[in-house]
Amino acid sequence: MKAFHAAAFLALVIAGVALASVASRETSEQAKSVATEAVVRSANLFGDLKVCEVPGVHEHLLAKGTKTLIYAGEFRPTRATPWTTGTARIFLYVISGTGFIQIGNVSAKAGPGDFFIIPKGARHAVSATSAKLRALYFEDRT
Repeated sequence: MKAFHAAAFLALVIAGVALASVASRETSEQAKSVATEAVVRSANLFGDLKVCEVPGVHEHLLAKGTKTLIYAGEFRPTRATPWTTGTARIFLYVISGTGFIQIGNVSAKAGPGDFFIIPKGARHAVSATSAKLRALYFEDRT
């Protein structure tokens, strides 16, 4: 199972690099990449988290293009399910912690190495059951 998680993480890293490449090509004067380094160390991924409009979510924007956004996010337990409806397709990879992902009427446990695709416009929620669930997620606004 560890080999599968390593392969899934490698696939996500490759996808992230591809999306970051797209984001960098999309960069314009209005939408510049927020990443100032070509390499972001894992210790810095979850630094400088900002409160999000979704309850229990703190996030750090890693890169921004005209149609793509890449975040490091930390989900914390909340009393109510933090439902939201996105305007983008979201690719979410869980780094650490545990919780549940709900997409419409479908609910799944989430833990390290799990990967989810949330369709554009789908009502969804990410709920932490541990102190915090950390994830990388990519928004595709095409």
